[in-house]
Amino acid sequence: GADPSKTIFVALGSQNVPTTLAAGAIEAGVITPPREFQLNNAKAKFVNLAFLGDYAPGLNGGVATTDKMIRERPQVVRAVMRAHAKGHRFMLENRDETVAIMSKFFNLSLEDAGRSYDTTVRPHFNKTGSVDVETQKKFVEEQITALKLSKMPEMSSIFDFSFIPK
Repeated sequence: GADPSKTIFVALGSQNVPTTLAAGAIEAGVITPPREFQLNNAKAKFVNLAFLGDYAPGLNGGVATTDKMIRERPQVVRAVMRAHAKGHRFMLENRDETVAIMSKFFNLSLEDAGRSYDTTVRPHFNKTGSVDVETQKKFVEEQITALKLSKMPEMSSIFDFSFIPK
């Protein structure tokens, strides 16, 4: 394995890792979907060493707001969540249209966007957009350890799925 004391860690932003790897400026990096497909056409051969999700629980995306917004403008929060749910449902029910949007947005070929959809969207996105309690706990426990907090907060103080349309 790598010796962290002999490693220089640089925060590039995941969108910059493929081009920086291809240019030879770095030797390794964490790449988030669908950016891994940008390396398919690079002159050098790259090897996927691992799936980060196997080592670090995490949440992708989501909608966050303040307690004040929920108290004072719950109708706006509901409207945003309805729009989010519609987009989420569209993405799951309309593969071809979603792949075309991904291709354009991420500057990927239709083939690479399709592979990304098939390997990341379909297997990892559920129908409601909510996160199961076990994943919530794993994510929070990881954050508590990283931040060296002394106690576990109540899940309900962090996650509120009551605004997700049924």
